[in-house]
Amino acid sequence: MPKSLVIVVFLSLVPVLNYVQASGQTSELNETMKKVGFSYKQFMNATTQEDAILALASLESYLIRSQQIGFRPELETQSQQGLEKVLSHVAILKALVEENKLDQAQSDALHIDELRKEYHKLHEPPSFWKLLFGK
Repeated sequence: MPKSLVIVVFLSLVPVLNYVQASGQTSELNETMKKVGFSYKQFMNATTQEDAILALASLESYLIRSQQIGFRPELETQSQQGLEKVLSHVAILKALVEENKLDQAQSDALHIDELRKEYHKLHEPPSFWKLLFGK
């Protein structure tokens, strides 16, 4: 095998290897975001004001932890903005729950799921071909 072919193959694998390395660095973030999702589900299934308040407190703490862990540099700003939107919505939900409006709070919480879908699109892994050839 000619040296030039080996070099070309190696250079084409660099983006793939960089992505794999970055994926390993975000495992703590992935675990924390799973806990965010679990807390959200607990809130949506809450039947008492106390359960709802506990779920929202848990949700808020995991969101703050996610902000501290951080994101890949190219997605940091947008991802932090998304978390801020969710945190501000959690504050609204807390106020509703404290006013004994659990049903309304749970209905309004669907907006958080919309934000999740919107911002998760940013973090979808690129295809193999995109990694290999770029753009």
